[in-house]
Amino acid sequence: MSTFPNYSEFYAKPLVPIGKKDSVTLTSDKSSSHWLIALEGFESSNRLEVCHWKILVFRTDRTGAFEYGVPHYVSCPIPCIHKAFDVAKEIENQCRLDQFSSVQHSSNIV
Repeated sequence: MSTFPNYSEFYAKPLVPIGKKDSVTLTSDKSSSHWLIALEGFESSNRLEVCHWKILVFRTDRTGAFEYGVPHYVSCPIPCIHKAFDVAKEIENQCRLDQFSSVQHSSNIV
């Protein structure tokens, strides 16, 4: 497995400010002020399908600097880009409403 980011299939959405309630859960990282939500495409394990997608959420500062290897949240693989866009939009809405940390996600939280 490659340790380098897959930036050829990495699509970031605009930064979303971290709300007061969500920031309380980030006690170990006081420098983070925004969420970066991104879709990342990768080959499926059977290589018959072109791409599966994951939604990644990173903590970032206001300039957008983030550590690729340390996502705050990673979704389960999603086989359809349209569904991945829908999930990313739902997560973005939770972030804007300051509810991202309080929502029980059915996917993996890193």
